[in-house]
Amino acid sequence: MTDLPLTFPHIKLHRPHVLSNWIMRPRLLEHLDQVLHKPIASIYAPAGFGKTTLLSQWLDRCPLPNAWLQLDENDHEISIFLSGFVTALRQLFPGCLPRTADLLHAQVTVPLVIWKNALIGDLELLEDTPFVLAVDDYHLIRNPAIDALLTDLMYYEPLSLHLIISARRSSPLSFSRLRAQGQVVEISTADIRFTDSEALDYMYQAAEVTLSAEAADQLLEKTEGWAAGLALVAISLREESQPEKLIAYLSGADRGVSDYLLDQVFNNQPVEIREFLLKTAPFNQFCAAMLAEVLDSNQSERDFQVLLERIEDAQLFLVPLDNQRTWYRYHHLFREMLLSRQRSQSSPDKIEWSQRHAAAWLIRHEQKDDALGYLIALQDWVGAAQLVESQLCALLNAEDFQGIKRRLGRFSEELIATRPGLLLMQAWVAHFALRLPVLASLTARIQAFLDASAQPGAALDSSSSLPGFEIISHSMVQAQVWMLDSVRYYLINRGDLAMPLARQAVESLPENWWFARGNAMVYLGLSMFMQGQYHRAIETITREYESLPNPGTTYGARLLFCIGVIYLHNGELERCRQRIEQMLQHSLTHDLKMMQGWSYHILGRVYQEWNQLELAAEYYHQTVEQRFTSNLMPSLESIAGYAYILQTLGRAEQAKQFLEALKQLHGEQAAAPPALLVSLSAWMKLQNGQPVEARRWAEAFNAPVAEQAIVWFHIPHIYKIKILMETSELTTCCEIDQLLDEIQVLAERTHNTFTLVRVLAMRAIWFARQGEGLKAQKTLERAIRLGRPGWFVHAFVEQGPEMLTLLQAVMPDLQQLAGLGEYIDQLIAAFPKSTEPPPKTSHMGEINILLTERELEVLELLAERLSIKEIATRLHISPSTVQQHTHHIYHKLNANNKRQAVASAIELGMFPSKR
Repeated sequence: MTDLPLTFPHIKLHRPHVLSNWIMRPRLLEHLDQVLHKPIASIYAPAGFGKTTLLSQWLDRCPLPNAWLQLDENDHEISIFLSGFVTALRQLFPGCLPRTADLLHAQVTVPLVIWKNALIGDLELLEDTPFVLAVDDYHLIRNPAIDALLTDLMYYEPLSLHLIISARRSSPLSFSRLRAQGQVVEISTADIRFTDSEALDYMYQAAEVTLSAEAADQLLEKTEGWAAGLALVAISLREESQPEKLIAYLSGADRGVSDYLLDQVFNNQPVEIREFLLKTAPFNQFCAAMLAEVLDSNQSERDFQVLLERIEDAQLFLVPLDNQRTWYRYHHLFREMLLSRQRSQSSPDKIEWSQRHAAAWLIRHEQKDDALGYLIALQDWVGAAQLVESQLCALLNAEDFQGIKRRLGRFSEELIATRPGLLLMQAWVAHFALRLPVLASLTARIQAFLDASAQPGAALDSSSSLPGFEIISHSMVQAQVWMLDSVRYYLINRGDLAMPLARQAVESLPENWWFARGNAMVYLGLSMFMQGQYHRAIETITREYESLPNPGTTYGARLLFCIGVIYLHNGELERCRQRIEQMLQHSLTHDLKMMQGWSYHILGRVYQEWNQLELAAEYYHQTVEQRFTSNLMPSLESIAGYAYILQTLGRAEQAKQFLEALKQLHGEQAAAPPALLVSLSAWMKLQNGQPVEARRWAEAFNAPVAEQAIVWFHIPHIYKIKILMETSELTTCCEIDQLLDEIQVLAERTHNTFTLVRVLAMRAIWFARQGEGLKAQKTLERAIRLGRPGWFVHAFVEQGPEMLTLLQAVMPDLQQLAGLGEYIDQLIAAFPKSTEPPPKTSHMGEINILLTERELEVLELLAERLSIKEIATRLHISPSTVQQHTHHIYHKLNANNKRQAVASAIELGMFPSKR
């Protein structure tokens, strides 16, 4: 089961109990029964009209499995909302909604359509088990994306979900078509008002009084059937010997009925209860243990628990939030009255004192998000910032990068600019998105704070903090600045600057900062290799890995990643494969999403270089599938790699589609250099008979080679060279020579054999075209010698038929050398038998090649309208495996659901339409 990165409070999944004195309302319950045969019901009325009670009462008798989701004003982000959605349904169906749960680990912004497709696909797995999800207080959601998601969900048939939404105002969800079809159950304010008979029944049940018809008319006229008003009257009538007199007074009162009744109820309580109500009003929610420590009182936790149960028994608008009766809150209206009264009787300092102590208690009990809410409400921005900064280690270790961004969003840019800890969090965000110029600016600003501060071991913030957490120290901030700067220097090929910074970071970061320390170890190893210290780098990282008591962690996976990448860049492809396969198994076993994406991507590069393009495409596709939970660069590179292979195999149209996916991801993040997308696109245009457009980009692209990270496969300068070589004029020959020179020198300086083999192969072709046959053969011979240990193939084959001619020319001289003859034979055998362009395949042929045999079987069964579980039974596999296959089918057929996939397959002629 996928663990959720966002911990949704389980008290928000607890359905409130129906009070024992509440009456049954058959007309409303029977009306709600209709939702059992329809997709959605909506209950909307102002506060206090009994929406929650009605819904809870109906669920008590609901024959279907049902779950409860209580919302608040902090649930407006789609990822938080869906975290609650998944958590609620997993109480009914453990492990359900796996794709949606995976997206909750997203490192980048997830487009709405991706959320929708994942959620619909997951819900299809539950199609054999109808169930109800009740969502209370939906009016607190002010996010059109969530409205659109639920609207689209309700229009998708068939789903087993029956959704009930309760809100204080009419739902913003658009159900006009469903409403016209009679598929929406609605209960409005007018519907939920108490009728005469219901009011009389309730007064008898709750207050044990029988009202006259005249008194009942007066009561309904004044309360307008308002449930909370009737409840307040009932509480008052318990202490009233003359109920008719109270109602007559209520009828003639000039004040609002709610104000009068609330005052009446409050004033009738014993002094002890009144004092308790006022003292606890500032708290959003509370428990006896918290009150015993926070309130200025000599009462014990047991005393407070008894008092809470006494108030609950008196039905004084105290709402239990769990089955154990541990946590409570007041009904919203009642709390508003208490706060208003408290503000008139207590000083602001006293209220602030209570809330500050509540925040301190919550911090000590690891409820820091709730504590943050109090500090922000108090406008204690320094305390709030200190608290958020103290969470950085845990957020990094959990790889909760969206959580870092979410917390930063609570502060103004003006405040962030004054706090090196918050600036450090911004620097991490820039690092995740590879915004190197932004990262450089932020680390420089942080370093200025560090240089200006006092002792290296002292806190950067001299302000006192709340107990329960440590203010982030000078040394921790400095170590992370060193680490982040080492990344930046490595990615501009400055291993000489990256290596000492990474080493300082490793030496300074304690083991509990294992995400940051793991990154520092990675860039220490990679920069050592970049500086020519191959054996020391492998030895250093291997020794660290072998010393781990538990290597199956994200820290251990990062060490394997570092070793694997060093082997890749050194041209040792088989060793790379072995280490990355090991990393992949660790990542799958321990559900390390980010490292899974890296694993699939690197394996794709290895198999692509071995010219096993179909297998490489499958690995790239795995990263593409996980692009929202992977790092940005392997996601972009894998989309580009998949498009590149499709283009190479003659599937130009599909290649264009995948570039659109890359464009979408780039557009969401604006993080990767645009040249990655544009350069590949330009090369593809050249391949597809658009040389003018390709050349136009090549002539305009003039970024310096020296600062181009050549650790990637899709290097814009290489695409520029390819385009210029195919469209060359006399004026560009010197430019091609210069670019090849610069990239070769850079690859040699950084000891990057992987890139060097590719460049030498290109250079050999260029020399041959210039009529310099001897140079061409010497350059090719060097490329062959470098490529032989790793059995490089694609670097040569991608050069086309000219390379085949060159290989045949050098073969007699090299064939007798140890190992080279067999290698050259393999290279020659890898070239197509015909040098003609690959035949144009039909779209159907492309799809059939891309779909695996198992996916074709699943597609045929989908066409027979079998459910996911029925397909699983037929094929003797698990439903989750079927779901994975259907997801791949949807992606390859550009479909969002089963119906679209089958329709596309019929249109493509994959099976007859009669199915």
